[in-house]
Amino acid sequence: ANNYTLNTSDTGMLTINPKSLSLTVTANSKPYDGNPNGSGTITLSGILNSDDVTASGTFTFADQTAQTGKTVNVSGITLGGAKANNYTLSTTSAAATANITAKPVSIASVTIADKVYDGTTTASISAASLSGTISGDEISVDYSGAAAAFDSGSVGSGKTVSITGLSLAGGAKDNYSLSSGSFTTTGRIINAGTVLTPTVDVAAGTVTPNTLVTLSCATPGADIYYTTDGDAPTSGSTPYSDAITISAPTTIKAIAIKAGMNDSSVMSAVYTITPEVTAI
Repeated sequence: ANNYTLNTSDTGMLTINPKSLSLTVTANSKPYDGNPNGSGTITLSGILNSDDVTASGTFTFADQTAQTGKTVNVSGITLGGAKANNYTLSTTSAAATANITAKPVSIASVTIADKVYDGTTTASISAASLSGTISGDEISVDYSGAAAAFDSGSVGSGKTVSITGLSLAGGAKDNYSLSSGSFTTTGRIINAGTVLTPTVDVAAGTVTPNTLVTLSCATPGADIYYTTDGDAPTSGSTPYSDAITISAPTTIKAIAIKAGMNDSSVMSAVYTITPEVTAI
């Protein structure tokens, strides 16, 4: 060693490789909203000295339907923060599980068909609608097994009708939960000399463009006259013959008339159109 000296002023190049970080993901549950978009948190392991390093990514449920224990895929995971360049990720994708819970909905309206006096309180439902559904979903009120009753069997208008046993129907019904299967509305019991009020086969409310609405009257031989501009219908209004196309916000008013009987009450149904959704 005495024959050598060390040059301590020499220089060279060294490479410091980014430190690899592992990650875990946690997905948040959400109520059904008609899309698979998710959210959650990404936790990093291996950060040194409390370095400012974060991670973000896109959380997506396997599909948008309501269900427990659904797979949530996390893709495009990247690092952020002031010290992000000092680290690298062991993976840029991961998966977790979370729930999509059923969306609560409620009964918005129930229409009771006119009843000719027979001394009983039994009532018949002609239409019903929901509040809180997502536009475009196939969801409606199932009243086929419901029970409806007037508060008394006497003739009168605006009579209280109590309804139980309402439920949901349609291809999207499992994505919703009905807050209550009971509802209270009003109806009327008429004498035998009065024409029954016309009914519609599509409940008033929001509908898709070009929905067809059919009018009918349970009084045999009665003719229906209607308007679509909000004016009160008379025997001089448009005679009903074919289904009415709803292509814009429309108020249908209709009356049924038969010779030798009192005219029916005016039926009114207000329709709005589902807004068109433009794909991005």
